[in-house]
Amino acid sequence: MKTSEEKPFSNSNKFYNIISEPVVNSDLDITQFVRPAWKPIVTVGDGDRLASKFSGRPWLAIDETWPGCPCCAEPLQLFVQLNLSQLPKPVREEFGTGLLQMFHCMSDKCGFEVEEGTIYYGRVPLLIKNVIIRLVQPVGMGSTPPLPQIDGEDYGTYLSAKTITEWLEIQDYPDPDDLVAQVYGWERLQEYDLWDAVMERLGWDDGDDYDQIYPTDGSDKLGGYPRWVQGMECPGCPVCRVPMRQVFQLASCENLNYAFGDLGIAHILQCKTHKDQFAFVWACG
Repeated sequence: MKTSEEKPFSNSNKFYNIISEPVVNSDLDITQFVRPAWKPIVTVGDGDRLASKFSGRPWLAIDETWPGCPCCAEPLQLFVQLNLSQLPKPVREEFGTGLLQMFHCMSDKCGFEVEEGTIYYGRVPLLIKNVIIRLVQPVGMGSTPPLPQIDGEDYGTYLSAKTITEWLEIQDYPDPDDLVAQVYGWERLQEYDLWDAVMERLGWDDGDDYDQIYPTDGSDKLGGYPRWVQGMECPGCPVCRVPMRQVFQLASCENLNYAFGDLGIAHILQCKTHKDQFAFVWACG
């Protein structure tokens, strides 16, 4: 499998080659929908407790107990911690302040705990329940409670720690459903033939090759567009009903030695206005 260091350069070159070629009979410019995304560059090993990282020891408040699963109460495994003050400048504090932490249950006692979303765009999302996603405001270096065991194994046995040392910017294209939403509005996603209308406005006879020419990056990344494996399943904020945006995308077996089903892709999503509202979804082929 290629590492995150190997991928972005070919994607960036492809982007610039494609957009330099004019599209005949087009009244829609795909470049206006391009978003930046950032691939994490990592070193093996755990950084300090305030570092952005995969796995490893999270920052915990003084006297805080180790986070437990909302479903089975077993100790959770840190999947991702992002120091929001150290993100790339265009998105620094875009997702809030402090540390964004995502913990996931890995206990065999728990399994796959989900509930169907009631506010959503696209297909009905399966909201993963055996996780905790939160923003914390660190004071000092926090505490160092003993690392827990998970199902009798030492913490980190299956997920080795990696520290994020820098971010490599790429250009990200919208998934087909996201492109329809961007052009015609989220409320019209269910209308028939809008994809064909978008392709016509781009100057294409059909959209069969769209994903090859304008790919939505499917690897670990900050921001950008979700790579929807089975079509859009975007939750709406339970407070304001607005579609949630992507904070971080996790690919199976990339920086975490963990597979989401059959090598699926997972998404940490957040309301842009109500930054304490998060959702976690994933799908596989």
